Amino acid sequence: MASSPGNSSGERIEDVAQNAIRLAHKTLDRFPDVKRRHMVVAGGAALSSAIIAAAAVAIVRRVRSGSTEAEAVAEITADELENPNHSVDGDDSPANDPA
Repeated sequence: MASSPGNSSGERIEDVAQNAIRLAHKTLDRFPDVKRRHMVVAGGAALSSAIIAAAAVAIVRRVRSGSTEAEAVAEITADELENPNHSVDGDDSPANDPA
């Protein structure tokens, strides 16, 4: 079986995904109330994949803007996790709204 293609940094896709998920969980650990609201399965056995994805996207946005991973994790807000389409640059328009 051939090895997985890597991204432009030379890292394997699995390594990048694993790191993003690790950082997303680290971010969510800062917000226990958010985690509790997004627990799924009887007894809160797992987190919603949507909240994990929102955290990973927020981290990537910050890292691409020049933040370190640690800075990105520290700067993310609970509102940003629960409203991922909202702009984080200070205005009140949705991030993807062309208007």
